[in-house]
Amino acid sequence: MKKPFFSLLFLLIFLSVACSLPTNKKEEINNIKEPTVLINQPTTALAIDPTQTVYSPPTARPTSNETPKPAATVEVVKPTDIPTQPVSLCSPYIKEEFDNPGECWPVSIEEIFSPVSISNKNKLFVQVKDGRLEFESQLSEDVFLYSFYKDNEYDEVIVRASVTKIEPSANQNGFTLACHVNRDGWFEVRIESSGTFEVFQYDAFKKQSGQNPYVNLGNGGAAAYRIGTGRENIIEWQCRFDSLTLIINDKQTWIKENFSNMKSGGGIGVGLASYSGVVPRHIGFDFVEILEP
Repeated sequence: MKKPFFSLLFLLIFLSVACSLPTNKKEEINNIKEPTVLINQPTTALAIDPTQTVYSPPTARPTSNETPKPAATVEVVKPTDIPTQPVSLCSPYIKEEFDNPGECWPVSIEEIFSPVSISNKNKLFVQVKDGRLEFESQLSEDVFLYSFYKDNEYDEVIVRASVTKIEPSANQNGFTLACHVNRDGWFEVRIESSGTFEVFQYDAFKKQSGQNPYVNLGNGGAAAYRIGTGRENIIEWQCRFDSLTLIINDKQTWIKENFSNMKSGGGIGVGLASYSGVVPRHIGFDFVEILEP
């Protein structure tokens, strides 16, 4: 009876041990979790070997033996950086035929220069009309009117003009051509319709001291001048460093050379000079030509 009892007890112990053992070793390994490890990243920059870098920044020292060529520098010029010079609309050398009013020859009484006071500006007229630059005075007092060509000055210059007496007008009228116009004054020639001429130096210092600024340099008859209405006369006034020459209708009429104290250089102009007390005076310049000697 004891033998079957011990056999049954042995079987129960064997089955209890077998149930406590894992049935699959691989499954046991897979169920093992890996431990979590925290890695602290360094906060300092890593040392970089420049020889191992593919791209070198512009400030890095080159690693090759070849001397680098400097990069070309292109300077960008902005439109506002370009210096601008005022451009004159008045050509220095030109034949002005007064087909239309322009800005180069002043015609308003406010712009016209007069070295003497004027009692009544309403009796003076300067205008571009019928293809001429006209000057007219209805005053019996001395009148000197000048239209100075704008924006240009000349060391030496020739002023050549076609002049016309406009009827009704007295013969005692002066077609005036001026040159070397500067702060010291100028030099001018006056031609009258009667066939006479006068040459003057306008001295600005005499004017400032209250004296007569017009200094007479010469006068005489102009035999080549064509007297009469409707006849063209060409007056040429040559102004050089130390000489002045008057030519009327291609004939030399007067010359003065070797000026020891000539204040040369400056602008040019044309105008009217009248001081006889006879009115009216009405003259015109059909053209004015500025030439280089």
